Amino acid sequence: DERRTAMSLWAMSSAPLYIGNDMTNLDSYGIELLTNEEVIAVDQAGKPAHPVSTATDQQVWYANNGDGTYTVGLFNLGSSSATVTVNWNDIGLTGPASVRDLWSHTELGSFDTGYSSVDLPSHGSRLFKVTAGGGTSLVNDDDTGISYTGSWQRNGG
Repeated sequence: DERRTAMSLWAMSSAPLYIGNDMTNLDSYGIELLTNEEVIAVDQAGKPAHPVSTATDQQVWYANNGDGTYTVGLFNLGSSSATVTVNWNDIGLTGPASVRDLWSHTELGSFDTGYSSVDLPSHGSRLFKVTAGGGTSLVNDDDTGISYTGSWQRNGG
């Protein structure tokens, strides 16, 4: 769980992927972690994630990809299993959205208001691509990856 969580955090940070061990001695799980094309795509997208809140050990991190999709990570930093929930409103979505698990390459379905990972192990995580299915997808003017052209002036807020 901790190895997958570390890789998820690195990918969601758009950080260079370095390993500190001998690549010729990686176990099969280590190779799986380093060669997951969907997770590598998150890293290479250059859209660093940020937390909804860091007030608890059950955290939701997300990045608005600017195309109606979001990268969402659910993290249980606590010492026992817990449920971690992302509410669409917290990340700028209204209406239903489909959820794809990037580690298992599976479509989990469409959910109206959010998604919960029940019994997420201690130090465990889930990494998703969330696609708006209708409704609205809001982008804050200070969201990562947003650029402006022409004349633009911040009007406060």
